[in-house]
Order: sequence, then C-alpha cells, then structure tokens
Amino acid sequence: MKQIPLTAAMAFAALAGGTGTLSAQAFSLEEAYVKGFGGATWPSDLDSTLTEDGTQIALPSFDHDTGYTLGVAVGASVTPNFLMEIEYAYRKADFTVTDRAEGDRADGDTSANAFMFNALYMFDGMGATGTVRPYFGGGIGGANVDVSAGGQDFDTDTVFAYQLIGVSATS
Repeated sequence: MKQIPLTAAMAFAALAGGTGTLSAQAFSLEEAYVKGFGGATWPSDLDSTLTEDGTQIALPSFDHDTGYTLGVAVGASVTPNFLMEIEYAYRKADFTVTDRAEGDRADGDTSANAFMFNALYMFDGMGATGTVRPYFGGGIGGANVDVSAGGQDFDTDTVFAYQLIGVSATS
C-alpha cells in the first residue's frame, strides 16, 4: 500500500511536466484523511442530433437545471503541502428536452457516478492564526453517466472525466 501514492505522484508529476525530486517516505495514520463533500452542480446545456441508420430522427435540445453533488475522498500527504486522494462522487440534475424539429417536450434527469484520482497542493496556513489553508489541484478518472427522459431509460455510458479543484479550508 505504501508504494501506490508515491507511484501515482510520480505519474502525475511526469504528466504535468514538473521537475524536482520525489523521495520515498513511510505514511503514518496522522497523514491519512477521509473527507465528505457536497454542493451544487451546473451541467452544460446541449443541442444534439439523433440519427438511426444514417437518418435524422430528432433534434433534441437539453436545458439543465441546477443539480447537486455528494461525495467522499480518502487521501494521504505525500509531503506537508502535496496530497494524493481517491474520490467517489454522485451527481444528479434534472433537465427539459425539446425536439427542435417537432417541438415535443419531455422532462428527464441525468446522473453520474464518478471515481477520480486527485493531486492537490495545500498552501501553508494563512491569516492571523494560520488556520486558513487554501488548496488547489486536479483529477482524472471515469464517470458512469445515466440519462432518462419521457419515461424511458437510455443506455448508460462510462466516459473519461477530469476536474479542477480550488477550495479554501480551515484546519
């Protein structure tokens, strides 16, 4: 288990084109953490064309409402300021789909179960007491997306996912 975060850190550093030296170190329980999170999500609206056997059958336009995100992450410090974590998040949002050709409308929802591998940089303590520690980072992984509309469930699909992270935290 001790090699996984270091190996992942080296892979992330190579992908990011970073320079520097990473050294192996033993992880202790004090350096590991579990966090829960939640918030709003704003999926992009989408115009599309549906075809069947090369023939256009619909011109759907998806208008998404604000949705929600709930998740949990488990991670560990690689250095005092560099953290690696594995995250699971569930996202859900409702939408209205309109066929631009026919004018038909239906309500639906989209949801996603995402598993991400994140790398974070946490700044040193700020403020009068040093308890404010903002951090930023990014993650890559996969998301299983499910869409249903008009009483029909459509095929789920697993897609490549990525994210940028920026938070101001207190310790």
